[in-house]
Amino acid sequence: MFKILMSIISILILSSCAPRLMTSDKDSVSFIVKTGKLNNNVDDAQTAAQEHCSKYGKDATLRNINPVNKVQTVAVFNCVEK
Repeated sequence: MFKILMSIISILILSSCAPRLMTSDKDSVSFIVKTGKLNNNVDDAQTAAQEHCSKYGKDATLRNINPVNKVQTVAVFNCVEK
């Protein structure tokens, strides 16, 4: 029982750290990312954006970052031709 509980807690902690997909299409993708002092996952969003854009034979470039509050930001990436 203890192992199951620890597994669930670990999954919840890790999932709260990942960027959350907001929108995506062949030309762009956006994520809600954490930008606090202790937890910043903008680099993870860049990696996820690159994976998304590569499905269309494109590269991801950061278009803008829009703060939502003190610890969350919307990161928008363009998918551009290589």
